[in-house]
Amino acid sequence: MKKKKKPIQTTSKGNAVSRKRNRLAVVLLAGFVVLVFGGAFLEISAIMAAGLICAVCGFILMFTTNRCPYCRKYFSGLYWSESAGYCSKCGGKIFFDDEV
Repeated sequence: MKKKKKPIQTTSKGNAVSRKRNRLAVVLLAGFVVLVFGGAFLEISAIMAAGLICAVCGFILMFTTNRCPYCRKYFSGLYWSESAGYCSKCGGKIFFDDEV
């Protein structure tokens, strides 16, 4: 039987979430919306394709960036908040890289 490990509470940059990457993911996803709707309005498929590329890059960045450094589970909702808070899965304190 596996014991559930208690998260280690550290403040090193290795255990921090990148605020810049979080914001970049949000900007890419917002760019997706603007480009797809703009391309549909102007009926230009190249602009819509650029929007889809932004969406793919944004989702990849979001899912690789928003991981708890302790349990490696995905979490959401930290893009613009001042502090990252706690992981809802393991309870570990999550820091942004500019907080440490």
